[in-house]
Amino acid sequence: MKCKGAERGRGAVSAGQNRGLIGVIALAGSLVALAVWAPSAHGQELAQDVADTEPLGESVKPWSNEAEASYVKTGGNSSASTLALSNRFAYNFTYSELLFDVEFMRASTTTTFRSNVDGELVEEELSDTSAERYEIAGSYRQNILSNMFWYARGDWYRNRFSGVSSRASGGGGVGYRFVESPTTLFVGELGVALTNESLTNDTSETFVDIRGALEGRFRITDSTDFEFVVSAADNVQNTENLRVKFNAAISVAVSNTLALRVGYLLDYRNDPIVQIIEGDEGVAPVSYTANKSDSMFLVSLVVKF
Repeated sequence: MKCKGAERGRGAVSAGQNRGLIGVIALAGSLVALAVWAPSAHGQELAQDVADTEPLGESVKPWSNEAEASYVKTGGNSSASTLALSNRFAYNFTYSELLFDVEFMRASTTTTFRSNVDGELVEEELSDTSAERYEIAGSYRQNILSNMFWYARGDWYRNRFSGVSSRASGGGGVGYRFVESPTTLFVGELGVALTNESLTNDTSETFVDIRGALEGRFRITDSTDFEFVVSAADNVQNTENLRVKFNAAISVAVSNTLALRVGYLLDYRNDPIVQIIEGDEGVAPVSYTANKSDSMFLVSLVVKF
């Protein structure tokens, strides 16, 4: 049997949706204009605010990098392996910062099929990918006031098993640091993004998202940290297409550069992908709907440098 993409009907965007889209684009333009215009409009008052702001980085060096790796392999009568890698790079300028994140996960299984061929045992091994997830994101934040900033962000995502062949988006907005200290960080962002999404059912769409995010880090003990990131994006032309990502972890430092981390990742999609499976000739096709959520629980080794 073979899979063929199901065409999802796409009606013309109503006049109300057009007005909503124009409003979102106007909001995006206003955010960019605010970032460019604010320093000159407020003159010495804003300059003094920024001058009083401490540089974002607390370490002596302006950059930091955190790599995380997890690997599980089973062997014997059955064989399976899972590899998960991630990396977060940050570079702190005096009143701005550059962030770059990479996430990779791939799981594969090997199954042995045994048969009797003319009285002889024949074994055949078949290896297949059972799960995969890739995500790359980069963002730039520039201070407007001591705790407020504007940001520009781009990201790419792929998870074929949830029905997403490729999703790329780029946009910007404003953010606010509610708390920032050596032991606590709590940051929020709100903005818009232009997104192009290609699905495994051979459909694709370009649309505008409204995006919000919260990021937190809390020092529990001298060697233990809790951190989380939750973000949500919603298609302004189809509000059923809500997507949420939640990532939380507890890290325990082993040394200045090594730590053990226990983490949980959840990807949620309110409008899951529908796939059509064609049958043999004369057999009616059937369809199935992907699950709304994918989750991953990991125990990893973290290297900081």
